[in-house]
Amino acid sequence: MRILENIILLLGTAARIGSACVLSAVERTARRNCLTAFLLVGALVLLLGAMGLMITSLFIGLTPYLGANWAAMIAAGASLAGSGLLLTIALRVSKGAGRE
Repeated sequence: MRILENIILLLGTAARIGSACVLSAVERTARRNCLTAFLLVGALVLLLGAMGLMITSLFIGLTPYLGANWAAMIAAGASLAGSGLLLTIALRVSKGAGRE
C-alpha cells in the first residue's frame, strides 16, 4: 500500500508541475502577443497621424505665405520616426528577446 500511495503522490505532483509549466508558457506568450499588438496599434496611430499632417500641410502649402506647412511636415516626420521606432520594437518583441 505504501508504494501505491507514493505512486499516486508522484503522479499528482507531476500533474501539478506540468500544469504550472503550461500556464507559464501560455502567460509568457499572451504577454508578448499583447505587447506586440499594443506596439503595432501605437505605430498605426502614428502613421495615420503622419498621413493626416501631410495632407494638412499640402492644403496649407497651397495657400501662400503661411509657412505653417513646414511645421506640419516636421511634425509628420517626427510621427513617422516614432512609428518606425515602435514597429522596430514590435518586431523585436514578436521574435522574442533572447532568440535571434
